[in-house]
Amino acid sequence: MNNRDDGIIDTELLAFRIRELLYDRGMTPTDLWRESGVDRGMMSLYTHGKRVPSLYNLLKIAHTLDVSLDYLVGNEGDVKVLASEIKNLAVLQKGASAREIEEKAEQIIRKYSGSRQ
Repeated sequence: MNNRDDGIIDTELLAFRIRELLYDRGMTPTDLWRESGVDRGMMSLYTHGKRVPSLYNLLKIAHTLDVSLDYLVGNEGDVKVLASEIKNLAVLQKGASAREIEEKAEQIIRKYSGSRQ
C-alpha cells in the first residue's frame, strides 16, 4: 500500500530509500540526523514512512546522503528516459547533419522542460 499523505511523495518509498542509502553507506539514522541537522523525532517519522519531510529537510537529507532529490523521492524514471534519449542522439550524430542533431536536441529539451515553443 502506498502512503501518499501529500498526494505527491510516496512516504513508504521515501522511507525505503532512506533506509537503503543508510545501509549502503554504513550509516545509522542517528548518523543521518546528526550530519543533516534534521530533528531526530522527525527523522524517525521519515524513516518509518509516517510523514513527508519539508522540501528543506528533503534537501538536507539528499545532500547528506549524496543523492539527487529526484532519486530520494522516487522520480528518477524521467532521468533514465532522458539519458536514453541523449544516448540515441549520440547514435544519430554519426550519420546526421548538424541541423538534424540540433533539432532533435531541441525536441528533447522541450519535452523535459515542459516547454512547447
